[in-house]
Amino acid sequence: MILSTFFIVASDVIVKLQADFLPASEILFFRSLFGIILLLLSFIYFPIKQKGGKFGLLLLGGFFSFLGPSIFYYLIANIDLASASVLFKSSVLFGTLFSFIFLKERLSYLQILALFIGFTGVLLVLQPQVSFSRFEILGLICGSSTGVTYQVIKIIKNHYSSRTIVLTSLLFNCVILGIGMIVAHFIETKALDFMINKFVMPDLNSFLLLFSIALLALIANILKTKAFIYAKTGIIGSISYLRIALSCFLGILLGDNLPDTLMIIGIILIIISGIMVSLNKTKDLI
Repeated sequence: MILSTFFIVASDVIVKLQADFLPASEILFFRSLFGIILLLLSFIYFPIKQKGGKFGLLLLGGFFSFLGPSIFYYLIANIDLASASVLFKSSVLFGTLFSFIFLKERLSYLQILALFIGFTGVLLVLQPQVSFSRFEILGLICGSSTGVTYQVIKIIKNHYSSRTIVLTSLLFNCVILGIGMIVAHFIETKALDFMINKFVMPDLNSFLLLFSIALLALIANILKTKAFIYAKTGIIGSISYLRIALSCFLGILLGDNLPDTLMIIGIILIIISGIMVSLNKTKDLI
């Protein structure tokens, strides 16, 4: 799981670097396109077995798994890498909350405390003034939409293989972002610039880096899957928060501002709350 985290943060760093030359939406488009090619090759050599059903939920999950990453890449391009990672990891908190509201899963008192601590941390990271800024709102949408994705996957995981679920997400990315690049030639809208941008032709170096983003993300997902097979889920969930620390360190090396005291406290609270949710085994439920 530690290796998986290193690979995914390396992918995020390349996205940050490429965002100086290409729109974030185009980076995600090519990452998804290369990912589709790699997945289709895996289908040829390793056929899937699944029972299907719940196709509507599969599509719903595909849409929300497009929305979360598309905003996340946009945030990486426009705000500090650490802040973007923190907002993305808040999806664990949103997922826990949504599982209670929509799936009627019972929460322990420790999980309730973790949610309170975690959302307090999110507010400290965002530090809204009179109202939330556009990036802050997008960050909350990113975290909540990714949280919805996790809950949908929880429902359909016994109906579809993990590769089918990932392929659906990648197809949504390519189709919606591809349409966005076409629409951008006729309409300019600041509100949707995380998904509507004119196509910029990458050079050879950019193509290689875009492919490396897809490859690193694929390797990270394979390693994470292996981790879930051989290690306890709670331990894996806790280790995954190493992503925030690495993103903060590498972001500073790339020129991001040093986090202030409130942001550092917020990051610590979110990490603590995430670990509490991951390791929680208590039976005091509501």
